[in-house]
Amino acid sequence: MRNPDLISNASANQNTLIDIPEDIEPFYPQEYDPFDEKSMKKYFVELKKMVRGSIEYQSLIEFLKLMGLDHCSIMPNLTNQGKSKVKIEIHHHPMDLETICRVIYKKRLQCGEPTDTRSTAYEVMWNHYSLLVGLIPLCETVHELVHSGVLFINANKVYGFYKHFIERYYNFFDPEDLETLEKIATESAKAIEDYGTLLAQNYINVDMHTPNIHGIIKDTGELAHEILISAKTADQQLLQDNVLNEFKQPKVIQFYDMFRRKEN
Repeated sequence: MRNPDLISNASANQNTLIDIPEDIEPFYPQEYDPFDEKSMKKYFVELKKMVRGSIEYQSLIEFLKLMGLDHCSIMPNLTNQGKSKVKIEIHHHPMDLETICRVIYKKRLQCGEPTDTRSTAYEVMWNHYSLLVGLIPLCETVHELVHSGVLFINANKVYGFYKHFIERYYNFFDPEDLETLEKIATESAKAIEDYGTLLAQNYINVDMHTPNIHGIIKDTGELAHEILISAKTADQQLLQDNVLNEFKQPKVIQFYDMFRRKEN
């Protein structure tokens, strides 16, 4: 129950005017704490996920494959043309996507530009569409070898004007990144592209420490073959006998039952 004496009297609404100054500074909400290492790690994970999952990135990858980046640069015979089930992946080199995102983020942070994931991803994709990043098509196996640190990719084989990216964002690279880029350039200048040894088939030989092991294997194979032939012959004979017995046995028709059903 509500006491009517406690109900306040309604008053007419009054218009309120809020004065917003024209020179107010823009406010950019911070999704992550730039001083928290764990928070920034999550930021770059989300940023790379947004870039790779965007329609613009997927459309670019499809376009590049249509323009000829549809075969592995290390193993040219592997391609995804036609009905081939070979998977061709586009690899960032010499700067990986993590480095590209981090450099662009530092540039936007120092220049007072928005650093939310959407704004940073936009600039990352702008550099992709401007061909300012290095890209190279690799098959799935070679791509895994590169990420495992087993295979070195010559920077002269990549597509894109990545050197212009380095010049454009030079002041925002970490010293360690610049040192790594210098090592990649030096190694690429003198590298001999000999991938045959690494990618060649290797056979594993097993020593059973058994005399005449080859003869035993041969006898075992011949015995297995004879067993399979005997089983197959027996199955065929059994099937043939069942078919013959089916035709030999006459079908007995119960005429008495038939006439009885008609009478009823």
